[in-house]
Amino acid sequence: MVGIPAGIWDIDTFAELSNIGTLFAFVLVSLGVIVLRKKQPERPRSFRVPFVPLFPIISIVCCVALMMGLPLVTWIRFFVWLVYGLAVYFDFGWEMLGLNIGALGGFLLGRAGGDPRGTNPFRHVRDDVYWRCRRATTEFVLRFSRP
Repeated sequence: MVGIPAGIWDIDTFAELSNIGTLFAFVLVSLGVIVLRKKQPERPRSFRVPFVPLFPIISIVCCVALMMGLPLVTWIRFFVWLVYGLAVYFDFGWEMLGLNIGALGGFLLGRAGGDPRGTNPFRHVRDDVYWRCRRATTEFVLRFSRP
């Protein structure tokens, strides 16, 4: 599974995707520190960040500045993977809750994702969206993987 992307992209591409993903996670954590300190000040904490919200804001600004230095193609790849990951995440959540609705993740993954009896009224839409996404992803990979 790892060998296929490794054969398509070079190590710099993976490094840039790792950088943008890690920096984005740091931004979310910094925002979480600010929000939780405001919304739940009485919550017991083993460690308290000093000078809130100053340090988290400095962290956010530094991470965003570093992210801005990454190429546009990295941002595009990041958002493609982010949307795909969120679709899989929500599809799994809906599946685990046992809701009989056609989930977006099911559309993207081409899974049944809906009424198990096959009476999902969105089945034809799901199949169409799946193949369009698959074709667009393939074109994207081919276009941006060439040096």
